[in-house]
Amino acid sequence: MACWAAKAISIDMAGGLDKSPFESPLFFAGLISYVIAVVSVGIILTHGRPAWLRAIAGLLAFIVGIGISQVAGAVATTLAPADPSWVWAEVELWVIAPLPLAVALLVARRQPA
Repeated sequence: MACWAAKAISIDMAGGLDKSPFESPLFFAGLISYVIAVVSVGIILTHGRPAWLRAIAGLLAFIVGIGISQVAGAVATTLAPADPSWVWAEVELWVIAPLPLAVALLVARRQPA
């Protein structure tokens, strides 16, 4: 999420999409962070299970993460105004970024102390 926040700041400071040299590297870093977070949540959910099951859970979490991203993008496109600013192009990232953290916190609350 921090990478995508830095990306949004660099886009704003440059005056719009595709004007900042930092936009692509920060997006890539944010994407890698999101994938790691989603896969980690899948693995955490299967704590104490065999390694093969945890690997499958990580893969399934990755697939679910892609699906959530696609749904968020479709909803953002549907709700976008007629003449959207660059912020609407980024809204999908802001919707999906906190989801792995929210799921991890819910899982942590359910774990015995």
